[in-house]
Amino acid sequence: MDSYRSLGAAATASQATAPANNERAQWLSVCASVRDWAVANPTEYGLLYGSPIPGYDAPKDAVGPAATVVMLLAGIAAHAATADRLHPAPLPTPLPAPVRADLRTLIEQQSSDLHEEVLDRVFLAWTQLFGLITFEIFGRLDGTIEAVADYFTHHMNLMADLVGLPAES
Repeated sequence: MDSYRSLGAAATASQATAPANNERAQWLSVCASVRDWAVANPTEYGLLYGSPIPGYDAPKDAVGPAATVVMLLAGIAAHAATADRLHPAPLPTPLPAPVRADLRTLIEQQSSDLHEEVLDRVFLAWTQLFGLITFEIFGRLDGTIEAVADYFTHHMNLMADLVGLPAES
């Protein structure tokens, strides 16, 4: 659980260094800090996000620290929405009703006013963030993408676009 807290603290501190009214800069800063932490702590990252241990259930008090990054990303999107700076492009595929209900439950638990479609996009970006880092840490990009840092930044910008965060000026 200390590793979740360490990762969450790095992401939180990174967000605080970005301009308050520049949600894309905050988003990119959080994402970069997660990658930086993982690269600096590959063993701990592997314990958190590597192969699950059969039969092991994480303690319930690990849920909050483990959710820090996604909560930061959702908060950034919510802040942009409140400031009328969040403009996601329409998607051709509607959100399935059962998924919408799950997301609505999460939104209500957090006393947020995000739309389900926005939280869905944040969750997609969250999984892309950790998926891309996992591919890097575990060598899945070796021999294919040499410019890993540029590739990462490009994809985190794509995720910011998907969520609807305004481009940096």
